[in-house]
Amino acid sequence: MSLLAYGDPKAIIKAILLGLGLFAFGALAVFAWAFAYSNAEQGGPEGTFAKDAGSETYHLDGRMVTLTNGVFQEPYDAWLKRPRNPYDTAEAKAAYLSPEPMTPGKVATVRLTEKRLVGAVSSDGLPGEAVVFTFTAGGDSTYYYLTLRRTNGQWHGATTNSILLGDRIAVEAVRIEGGKLFVDTLDRRAGESLTTAPSVRLTRTFVDAGGRLDETK
Repeated sequence: MSLLAYGDPKAIIKAILLGLGLFAFGALAVFAWAFAYSNAEQGGPEGTFAKDAGSETYHLDGRMVTLTNGVFQEPYDAWLKRPRNPYDTAEAKAAYLSPEPMTPGKVATVRLTEKRLVGAVSSDGLPGEAVVFTFTAGGDSTYYYLTLRRTNGQWHGATTNSILLGDRIAVEAVRIEGGKLFVDTLDRRAGESLTTAPSVRLTRTFVDAGGRLDETK
């Protein structure tokens, strides 16, 4: 039996159209919310950064830290208690820094440097930002790290792993050429004391390997 048999055909048609309209409006609202949520999580449209580098979250020595105005600090004993990424590779774990001796007032500090560069370092040509930051724990050492902020793909809006460049070195330049990332540094000869001023010029090459920063030749 036809639905029209139960009442005024025009009223029924209006009710059906109203229902379809409400359904379409609800679906559109859900889509808009999902799109906004996705962009809030991933940092807006591809090719853009969600945050300033000085307020970004970085991966360091198996731990995650979020900078405020380019700096992160906490007591060194609290730093050592921070959980490390259980999914780090054996190679990454082998590069973890050894704990330093505890002294009163010892503070772990992560600090952004001015060595940063935006350029096309992904296979699809969208920009990423190479970032160099330092880690200190109150001793003589100043460790330099390289990481990459991404604007594309599955890892859009995230930072990659960081790679240790060296202790008490000098980072002269960061370059992006042909989709690769080059870091020019001054280091020391094998066996030279860390108290010796770095003078040996080195260039290291890195690539964005699908959300992971890898060193290459």
